[in-house]
Amino acid sequence: MRGASVAALGACLLAAAVGAQDPPPPIEVEASTRRCDADTISTITIHAFPPSGIEAAARVLDAEPATLRRLLTTTRAQVLHSYLRLSEGAPCTERARQESERLLRSLRFVASAAVRALPDGPGRVRIAVLVVDEFPWVVGARARDGTLIGLSGGTGNLLGRGITMVLGATRGLAYRDGVSLLVSQVGLFRRPAFVTLSGERLPLGGSLGFEMAEPFVSDLKRHAWHFGAQDASGYAPLLRPADPDVALVARRFALDAGYVRRIGLLGRFRGRRDIVGLVGAAAIGEGVRTSDRVVIVSDSGLVTPPGDPTLDSLSARYPAFAASRLALVGGVRALRFTTVRGFDGLRAEQDVGQGMQVVALAGPTVVAARDQRDIFVALDAYGGRGDARVFTMAHLLAEARALRGGRRWEGGVASARVVHYRALTVDHLRLVRIDGAILARVRFPVQLTMRDAQGGIGGLVRSPAAGGQRLTVHVEDRWLLPWWRDRGDAAVAVFGDVGRLWRGDVPFGATSPVRGALGLSLLAAYPSRGHRAYRLDLAVPLNPEPGRGGLQLRLSASDGRRALWGDPGDVARARSGAFPVSLFRW
Repeated sequence: MRGASVAALGACLLAAAVGAQDPPPPIEVEASTRRCDADTISTITIHAFPPSGIEAAARVLDAEPATLRRLLTTTRAQVLHSYLRLSEGAPCTERARQESERLLRSLRFVASAAVRALPDGPGRVRIAVLVVDEFPWVVGARARDGTLIGLSGGTGNLLGRGITMVLGATRGLAYRDGVSLLVSQVGLFRRPAFVTLSGERLPLGGSLGFEMAEPFVSDLKRHAWHFGAQDASGYAPLLRPADPDVALVARRFALDAGYVRRIGLLGRFRGRRDIVGLVGAAAIGEGVRTSDRVVIVSDSGLVTPPGDPTLDSLSARYPAFAASRLALVGGVRALRFTTVRGFDGLRAEQDVGQGMQVVALAGPTVVAARDQRDIFVALDAYGGRGDARVFTMAHLLAEARALRGGRRWEGGVASARVVHYRALTVDHLRLVRIDGAILARVRFPVQLTMRDAQGGIGGLVRSPAAGGQRLTVHVEDRWLLPWWRDRGDAAVAVFGDVGRLWRGDVPFGATSPVRGALGLSLLAAYPSRGHRAYRLDLAVPLNPEPGRGGLQLRLSASDGRRALWGDPGDVARARSGAFPVSLFRW
């Protein structure tokens, strides 16, 4: 598996091993539940269930049940309570109950959740919160040309505290060995906030990152805030169609601090959804410094390429850049949520947004080098419409800098994703996904390629083609299999990819013909109705470049709740990092 990433492989194997155990308890409660009609909430009780039975897993792992119980501790009540929009002694409204249920389902370590109101005397209800956890352990591996080059492991819910901790190691081969650490916690300050700290020492380069935020996850919130810092350096690769790939050393940093407040209802959207206004401000900074040394990153070490006029002028197109800005943030949001099943997860419940959200940021430089003053503009737009059987949603994220005087635009990076779901039967889903991306006058050495795992095409991991614009279409038919449905989920899928690159203004860019691939996939999820899906893809390119194609086998893991929001890797590297997109995700 060339360049394959096998996330959560150990969790998948353990899930299969414990498949013979009893299924986790259902999250339904007694039939006497009722709607929240402004009755006073007397008490709130929270129950979390593990994804597997302790004794059955202990038999498989030959461990003492008490030892395994510490490793499979269920999510603590205070973590889950941070995401409830209900509180004891307050009126219970149906909207707050539904929002509480949706926010719990959005947590990465929660497989399924239910919030129920139960009668507790005249004018009073008690709230029962029931949650089934995802499998917490994470094990990953990376291989290249049949050689194991990386391992990672950790947990997605350390001791039930909502903490993700993953440690990784990479073999450097001709370079130094690498190590990485990711630590993240949700439910920070007993609020729907999170903090993430990441550090990575790569064979070539490294990075440090920090992010702390309380996103605008619900219209019932009054405010949101975000603080982030990122410093990364490394060898940015550039593909060349007929020559060995080259790389430039580049270092980037980004810093932001922002606050957004809900300003109330601005009206009604199509008579059904409230239009909520958002306004705020942010201080942002960014910088890029690119070395003038061009090298070839070979399997035996760094090599200086032979003289080439195109390489001599390569670094000149990426002058050093640094700027600090003050910006205004504004937007509107008109959303209601529909609970669907089996769209991005196999049988998992998923909340999709009906309506729209548009947020914009704009601000001039206040501190910058001479002749680098500009106005930074960013746009984050979402729209969705449909029902539990047919649904279409789209997301656009774009940014650019307008130079003072309106002479031209620079740093243009835009990506768009449109996804259409059609449930043909209960067990048969058809999915169409369209991904587009554009780079224009970016001050960082980057290209769009067909090699990218998210934005590219299967079977083209050796394609030398690169460009500044890309469009790909993925069509997939998926059938659920009637295996172990009370314990886990399984499915088989067939898919087809087509796509094309356009030259743009990136180095060595060229317009390519339309490329295509066909493939077969096996998918699994554990526990049943869990969001984390493990996927084995076999892709066959239809018309690759001569000698550049072949069968591709890839094993991966994904969380469908993040499917719409993630940028392809090459697009993410091109972004300035100055727009806190996580501030407006739900």
